[in-house]
Amino acid sequence: TATFTAENQPDTQAPVISDVDTSGTTNDRITVVWDTDELSTTVLLVIEQGTSDTIGVSDGTFLTSHSLTLTQDNSGNALKSATTYSFMAESFDASGNGVSFNSSITTASAPDTVAPEVPESVSAEAGNAQAQLSWNAVTDADLSGYDVFQDGSQIASGVTDTLYDVTGLDNGTSVEFTVRSVDNNGNASVVSSAATATPLATLAPSAPAIAGTFGRDGNVKISVSVKPILVVDNVTPVPVAGRSVPTYSFAVYGDSSLTNLVISTSGVTEGTSGNPTHWQVVDPTLPDQIALIDGTTYYWRA
Repeated sequence: TATFTAENQPDTQAPVISDVDTSGTTNDRITVVWDTDELSTTVLLVIEQGTSDTIGVSDGTFLTSHSLTLTQDNSGNALKSATTYSFMAESFDASGNGVSFNSSITTASAPDTVAPEVPESVSAEAGNAQAQLSWNAVTDADLSGYDVFQDGSQIASGVTDTLYDVTGLDNGTSVEFTVRSVDNNGNASVVSSAATATPLATLAPSAPAIAGTFGRDGNVKISVSVKPILVVDNVTPVPVAGRSVPTYSFAVYGDSSLTNLVISTSGVTEGTSGNPTHWQVVDPTLPDQIALIDGTTYYWRA
């Protein structure tokens, strides 16, 4: 009869590292996650490339899923943003067998915390129960848009134009508007200086001023041909958001009390490029278009 004693063979097999992930790294922290095929402790060593300052963190718990994070250097300073670091992830099993994984990672850029410029030259033009706001464009490269406030309460966000129409206002009530700019990271400027508008139900243009009665030679005359040109200065326009260009009406009378209407017209387009508005007194329904009698005094208004 023979006897023998069985002895455990020493463990010399190191753990196997897999699924290394650094996606949790931000601008001020480095996080490395990995798995091992057996229970292991972990060590993470990090060094900024171009330096000799090695920093590290460890976890003595035997696990198969590992996650270690570093946020400070050896002096207690925060890790640098937009900086490349080399790192080594190590795992050790219960027998002391170790394995390492080496790579590098670059921290993200620091988040933008700078607010865009404040919108300037904010103005408000009143209309009938409405107002049109305008302001100078902010030139920040990462501008997202503008927020609009009415009497301190926000009424619009993400406005991308420098014009904004406000409707549903109460006529006769003064309203205060402000604007702020917002960038793509959500940073907002302080609100602008206020612009005030008072909507009114009726905002008529100013009355046209008579510039004169012109002959066909273009000169002002007291006595003119039977096809005179009536001229008025352009009016001050109605300050209504989205208004059309004013049109004009002319009327010629045979008496100074302006009761005996001889001929009239309406819808005359306002003069452009600084030219006044005019109408030549003709009747297109007549063969010679002459509506006035030679040698007769007439009165007109616009």
